[in-house]
Amino acid sequence: GFNNSIVDYDLRGLEVYLSTDGTGTVSPSAVSPSAFSNGKATVEISYSKAESFSVIAALSKDDLEKIIRERLRRAPVSPGPAPLTPEEVAQERERELALQAREEAMQAKMETDEQAESRDEALRAREEARKAMDEAVKAPAPPPEPSAEPGRVDDVPPGPDPAKVPLPTPAPQEPLKEAKKTVQELSQVSLIESKGRAMVMLETTGPVSYNASTGSAFSKEWIYVELFPVQRTRGKVGDLIRVESDLIGDIQVEDVDSERVKVSLQILLPDISYVVSQQDRAVVVRIIKNE
Repeated sequence: GFNNSIVDYDLRGLEVYLSTDGTGTVSPSAVSPSAFSNGKATVEISYSKAESFSVIAALSKDDLEKIIRERLRRAPVSPGPAPLTPEEVAQERERELALQAREEAMQAKMETDEQAESRDEALRAREEARKAMDEAVKAPAPPPEPSAEPGRVDDVPPGPDPAKVPLPTPAPQEPLKEAKKTVQELSQVSLIESKGRAMVMLETTGPVSYNASTGSAFSKEWIYVELFPVQRTRGKVGDLIRVESDLIGDIQVEDVDSERVKVSLQILLPDISYVVSQQDRAVVVRIIKNE
């Protein structure tokens, strides 16, 4: 203490335990005496979250927990959110009902499309069966085979030796060409938000495939959704879409190549969950604030 260094701490010192007053995890969690030189140790520390924090050091885990509890006790309590007015409560309820109605409408449309597709497949199968029966009826019957007289064997001239008959050479066939997938268009990006959750709609002209991932860039957290085979509709979907949201910041759109579009969603809160799904002609990103 008192800025006095123990120059031989590497020989007679104890292990130093590390922690933090933040909500993340600090690494390493301890520093061994062998890391000290002339009473000082230089340690590279990593932290699991993008937030301000302080490093706490102690010579035992019990002392470390006491220091953390004391800091949390002294920490100022932030005032809670102001109560909502009746008008704000009514607006929030309307937004939730609108979000629920839209989800139910999209689900009903998907079920209607699936039923129509199943009905079309059944009609096609019935038509193919009818054509096969018509062709079987129109085919000429084979001529009757001559019957041999009872009691004797007909004289049948010997045929060629099957082993010596050359097999016909099969005609060359062209290799099958892989059917090219239809490139759809990303026609609109929209946001629907209610209290503690948001839904980003990536609307396309038809069904598409997608990959979803998360990452950090420019000290910010992002959700990345890559759509393919997709091109964005020029004049309708720009490079930067600004939205008013408590959960989502800027929405960035970029062309990966001629058939891939990447949509990046900036996350404003550290503790969220998200789900990506496809509904009819849209890829939907649902973001929920964890309580």
